[in-house]
Amino acid sequence: MPTSLPTPSSPQLADPAKPAENHNAPASMNAADQTQPSAPWLSAEEVAAARIQFEREIRGWSTNRLSDEMNAAGYVMNPSAVWRIEKGTPRRRIHLEEAIGFAAVFGLPLEELYKLGGSGAYERAAELTDAVQTRRRAADEAAKLLDVAERQLTAYLNAHPEVGNPCAGQGA
Repeated sequence: MPTSLPTPSSPQLADPAKPAENHNAPASMNAADQTQPSAPWLSAEEVAAARIQFEREIRGWSTNRLSDEMNAAGYVMNPSAVWRIEKGTPRRRIHLEEAIGFAAVFGLPLEELYKLGGSGAYERAAELTDAVQTRRRAADEAAKLLDVAERQLTAYLNAHPEVGNPCAGQGA
């Protein structure tokens, strides 16, 4: 089950339209100067780590499988590194080459890796769902056409027994 990711409406993300409270700011700073994000704000690397875990989990992949996919794509990664990126304390840093690899393995543009499960993830899920449904419809249509062709072949062979079955021994 995918871990739920913070959304813009969740308390885990600060509202970028509002200045964040900065309790460490000097008393002389006015509210307009206090634009640094507060502690609940996630860094780009934390967002990428959450996104990597999200993408891995929606595919039903283990950390071993993600590691295998990264290695097959030419990006050296071991399962413990994936775990440390997702859950380590402190988290393992993600090198640029690795970020490129994760994006490639997940079929995402690199910048999507740094967006919280957000619209890009849902858009991608919708695209993949549409692709599956389109291919399922095509497979259903192909199955119907195959059934018609098999019935026609059977009828023809029954009407012309002298032909024999040219498909015998071919798994048909």
